[in-house]
Amino acid sequence: MQNQSNRGAGRGQMRGFVPVVPTGDVVGEFTNYGDAVTLVDRIVAGGFAAHLIAIVGSDLKSVERVRGRLTYGRVALNGALNGAWLGLFIGIIFASATSAAAFTNDVVAAAVLGAGLGMIWGVVRMSMRGPRRQFMSSSLIIAASYQVVVPNGLGAKAQEFANKPQV
Repeated sequence: MQNQSNRGAGRGQMRGFVPVVPTGDVVGEFTNYGDAVTLVDRIVAGGFAAHLIAIVGSDLKSVERVRGRLTYGRVALNGALNGAWLGLFIGIIFASATSAAAFTNDVVAAAVLGAGLGMIWGVVRMSMRGPRRQFMSSSLIIAASYQVVVPNGLGAKAQEFANKPQV
């Protein structure tokens, strides 16, 4: 029978492809992820084995930040920019087989064509989709608190490394 216990923190603590939450000694607890990272940096800089440390986030929340209103103009502009990049890339590939004099003209033509097609495609997609949402947003998962965890019995040693003067 395989041992299913979790013997400490660290990356890749999985037994039989079942992920487990790292347990052990809590070296620090923070409400800001950046503060937890700073503590881990100090512990690692002091000489503690990095693979034994884990940052465990608790009380996860989904945060959706609204970035702006979704209009046909904005969709057309974004489509044009994405299409121009794709056209530029394809233009460079195909124009590399032409003469040096025609290279610039071919690349610019491909970028302009890509921008036009991207703009049309974006507007058509928005028209077909209908008025589901009138805004653009981005989503992320944020924890309310973060604990820096090391294997049982190593908390005092990790704390010693964290308090070591930085060189």
